[in-house]
Amino acid sequence: MKCPNCSNNIEFGNACNICGIDTVLFKNTIRISDLLYNKGLTLAQAGDLSNAKDSLNKSIQFNKNNYYARNLLGLVYCEIGHVADALKQWIISSSLVSENNPATKYIENLQNSGKDLDLYNDAIKMYNQALKYIVQKSDDLAIIQLKKALEINPKLVDALNLLSFCYLIQDDKALASDLVKKVLAIDCNNPIALNYYKVIHQTKRAPKPVINITETKRAVYAGQGANRISKEEHKKSFGNKFYFSGVISFIVGAAFMLLISYLFILPSISSDDAETIATLQYELEELESLRILDSMEHENALRARDSQISDLNATLATLSAEVDVQDRLNRMTLARETFESGEIVEAASIVYAISDTGFSDEEIERLENLRMLVFASAANILYNEGLAHVNADELDLARRAFETVLLYAPEGASYLPDTTYQLGVIAESEEDFERAIAIFTAVIENFPNSNRAANAQTRINNIISD
Repeated sequence: MKCPNCSNNIEFGNACNICGIDTVLFKNTIRISDLLYNKGLTLAQAGDLSNAKDSLNKSIQFNKNNYYARNLLGLVYCEIGHVADALKQWIISSSLVSENNPATKYIENLQNSGKDLDLYNDAIKMYNQALKYIVQKSDDLAIIQLKKALEINPKLVDALNLLSFCYLIQDDKALASDLVKKVLAIDCNNPIALNYYKVIHQTKRAPKPVINITETKRAVYAGQGANRISKEEHKKSFGNKFYFSGVISFIVGAAFMLLISYLFILPSISSDDAETIATLQYELEELESLRILDSMEHENALRARDSQISDLNATLATLSAEVDVQDRLNRMTLARETFESGEIVEAASIVYAISDTGFSDEEIERLENLRMLVFASAANILYNEGLAHVNADELDLARRAFETVLLYAPEGASYLPDTTYQLGVIAESEEDFERAIAIFTAVIENFPNSNRAANAQTRINNIISD
């Protein structure tokens, strides 16, 4: 038997003596990856991009070399406006297989639209700035940023959802509803848009999926299309620009042509006429000089204004950063007080949300010490709570507790193998077999010397055999 990974001939057993993989497990992993890819393809063709994205990401988790899944995931990312994520998947795909791989053409199309890539990057920056404005409760400023982002990238689903949220804050359900419909036209089962739909229409029933997939798009998803990303799709059309200076130049030029014609066509010319022509010529030259001077003064005024705006923006950014840093330092103090009062899990949730961006070395050290103090205690408490919920058959509560343990637990904690294993058991009991296999595989790979590794392998074999 040949090893499916390195093509080595295996004489005895299932394990390859060259690369060390279990051939049975390897083949099953590849099969699961292909099944998830097929599921993602079906969902993408039906316009259910959120679930297609999840399925394709799982497919890649099982087989990172599945370049078909990466190509399709890139197309899905493009459909929801995540061009950078799409490019990342296609670059990885082309590095895996270089010949006859459509990812190469997708990359070329994007690279040929370098200006569009810069614009998409600006749209993401505007979206991130809008998030900051919302945190600061400045929803009007957030709306301005989001509208600009959507002018650049109308398919940016995250921006559409966030703009819907802003309108809901302002109690403008009509505008929010229009945006929700746009999202559902792109991604018919987008969970955020569906949730907003229920809020707006005061109903528990979600709208029927809006399937808006053209035949061309179906062909691309099926692997038959050629150029999914076209430069023409991203071009913006601009109206003709009208410059006052151009009109003046035209008038001046026309006047000179009339003067030349006048000199050559008439057989004779009086001295009075010559003087008149000279006067006109002088006036026209003076008019041209004034036009140039006005243009220069106007440009200088614009530069001065832009410089003032730039200085004000820099000052505002500095002040905002200082306020943000101070706010996070205050939350550190609150977290320590909460911890000392015995509310350890609550303190951990506060600390987890604190970023050290902009902190001094001393402040970063204080935050790290606080994390070590709070996280270790919170993880231990949540692990015991998770076991108690398992014994009480409260699987949803148990899963939340164990997932939080993985966020807080220090490296090498003795309960990490069992915590991960318990999450796999919960997934299996909920018949989410794909997720269960992924978790049990993580137990085997990350904790090979633990007692739970053998148990995880047994459960994988049972799931596959069933």
